[in-house]
Formats: sequence, C-alpha cells, structure tokens
Amino acid sequence: GLNIAKGKYIGFSDCDDYMDDDMFEVLYNNLIKHDADVSMAGYKTVYPNGEIKLRDYFKDDIFLSRDEAMRELLDDKNITSVVWNKLFRRELWDNIRFKEGAWFEDCIVMHELLYAAQRGVYCSNKRLYNYYQRSSSVMNSGRFINVKREIEAWECRLSFVEEYMPELSLKAK
Repeated sequence: GLNIAKGKYIGFSDCDDYMDDDMFEVLYNNLIKHDADVSMAGYKTVYPNGEIKLRDYFKDDIFLSRDEAMRELLDDKNITSVVWNKLFRRELWDNIRFKEGAWFEDCIVMHELLYAAQRGVYCSNKRLYNYYQRSSSVMNSGRFINVKREIEAWECRLSFVEEYMPELSLKAK
C-alpha cells in the first residue's frame, strides 16, 4: 500500500480495532496547525467483556521535537511503537518500509519515522483509538515465538539508536 499511496498523509488501523469518528480529523488538524511531521493521540485498550484500560499518556497536548519524541519512544510510555494512533506526512515514508514477513513491524520502523520527523511530533491528550484485545489474536497466541520475534525487533531499534543517536543508547548511560 505504501508503494502506491498518493495522498499527502498516511494513517493506519488494525482490522480488529476501531477509532473514534473524529480521530483522523483531530490528527490532521493538529498536524497542520502545528506544522508537525507526525500527529498522534492516545488509545484505550478494549476487552471483549467491555472492560477498558487507559494506558499512561500525556496529561495535556504537547509538541515534541524529534529528539524529545525519540526519548519518549525509548521510554515506551507516552509514545509507543505502534503506527495505528498516528498520522504521518507521506514523505516520512519515502525511504522507510515495513520489513516483509516481520512480526512487530511497527517496532522496527517507528524509531526511523520519528528520527525522520524533523518538524517534530504533536501529541493530542485525547484517547481516540480503541485497541481491541482478543485472547485468540495473533499477538496473544504462541507467546514464546512472539517473545523471540519481539526481541529481534528491539535489537533492530537498539542498533539504529546506537548508530544514529548514540547519546540515547544504553552505552551512553
């Protein structure tokens, strides 16, 4: 899809999740108003029994520089390694693609996208995406295999940070 996309902006959704009706409108307006490369919102984790969990997220709307956004991503609190609660300027994807056949593919590209976000990242404090958790989902089955694949994705991120932002790497601490 990325190879044939023609629009100025790219957004994603997983097939079993859902978003609030105005999510992309809010993300688009924030991206334009604040001249950011990425606009994002928080999310809710929704369970089949109706339970909803709120993940830690920014208390207020906030604009982050590229370096601040990378720090937040590495902390894995407010900015997470998923693409589905974000809107990106299309050009960020010019030289970035998901690794074919990879699991945790978001984790493999998110640091590259934020590194490319020279204009920064605008974060809305609204939770506009609904991440639906099913016990039978691919990510919740075969946990041992998933752990191995997740470690491989994090190793990819570590290598990238050590090469392009060594001041943020574990070696710098």
